[in-house]
Amino acid sequence: MKFVKSLSLGLTILLCQQLAIAELQLDYQGNNSKTDRITIQGVSFTEVGFGYQKTLEQNPIINGHNLYATEAICEGDTWTIFYGGWLRSGQPSDNIYRATTKTLDVTDGWSSLNRTVVSEGSYLHINDPSVSKSDDGWYSLYTAAKFVGSEFRDWINYSTSPDGVSWTPNYGTANNEVSMADPSNLAGGTITDIARPSIVKTDTGWRMWFDASTNNGAVHSYLAESVGADPTNWQIIHRYDDINGFPGFYEPDVALRPDGTYLAVVQHSFGMLYLATSTDGIEFTLSGSPIFNASDPNLDVLHISNPGLLYDEQTDKLYGVAFGMTESPQLVGHDIGFAYNQYTVELRATNGVWYAQEAALGLDEMMVQTLGVSSFDMMRVRNPHTGEILLETAIDAAPGDVFQLTTVPEPATLSLMGIAMLAVCRRK
Repeated sequence: MKFVKSLSLGLTILLCQQLAIAELQLDYQGNNSKTDRITIQGVSFTEVGFGYQKTLEQNPIINGHNLYATEAICEGDTWTIFYGGWLRSGQPSDNIYRATTKTLDVTDGWSSLNRTVVSEGSYLHINDPSVSKSDDGWYSLYTAAKFVGSEFRDWINYSTSPDGVSWTPNYGTANNEVSMADPSNLAGGTITDIARPSIVKTDTGWRMWFDASTNNGAVHSYLAESVGADPTNWQIIHRYDDINGFPGFYEPDVALRPDGTYLAVVQHSFGMLYLATSTDGIEFTLSGSPIFNASDPNLDVLHISNPGLLYDEQTDKLYGVAFGMTESPQLVGHDIGFAYNQYTVELRATNGVWYAQEAALGLDEMMVQTLGVSSFDMMRVRNPHTGEILLETAIDAAPGDVFQLTTVPEPATLSLMGIAMLAVCRRK
């Protein structure tokens, strides 16, 4: 028989002698006959924090010939994902596309998948969309690339939309290039390229994080503020230091949180993603270790790049990150994968060894690989950001078993009968 212990803070420490525990409960759901895993449902953890993100076993989610550079916007109960690249082999130019989903879960399907919203127009490539929704409509800034004489140049262009679906212009044109001033000479020379923007609307105007080079030289990371009400004229106000020779704030996706602080994801060395937070939007604190790494054994790719936050600004919830993923050393052939912000779950085998090799099965479901072990007697659930144990409970589990993790009411709101029921170890 399978059994778990239903837990309530405080009383379970006294009555069931459990490790301390926040308001979580675990229940056995049955067996799905999958011999390589134990499945845990209800594991979405949406708090903002520096925790490792769980790669989706079914990655990649959005497929094409070379697709990457995601931007996710949540509006009501619908997520719109913008991204860029080649959809088909032999396509001459990068374009920008959109797709929508209700849950971010690959199993629930997508609509408008791969709909082109901005094409190359007079440019060779249009890519790296950053999108912001404000009271007067939607704005997008993106990289536009072409030859200027014999030099290949990136610049940032913009389009607007009343609804996020139809954009003006919906093709690349030099009339919609932004202007970029550098009054303090932070770039140290004539700016010849700017690319990979991330824009945020603030109470006083706009901010844009991007990379740039001078005199066709090395790329560095910068922050600019708008001059005027629209995100079309800019001036650089800050340059970020490089980190070990790599741009220090590269390919960012930045969000403004309801409390006025900033959240960002950046990539480093085309293999690691870091979360970053800031109180002022200028100086950011990066997570001490990557939140995601191409060396993840569940990913099986060489490189990741161009990340985007799966962050709902309406509710201040971080669901995870999206990114380009590729096996190519030349950084081509990307598809788009997701990694989700989930609880950390550990299983103890009956021989006393703990196992914790996880992979997301969906937004709210994960597996822990059983690695040939046939019997488990204990499960731990941790806060993925702090490592704090939130639940430790006895189980009688075998490969294929499915468990549901749920939140129970605060103890103060429970009736005496409910407290008694929660404190009793029950079998199922």
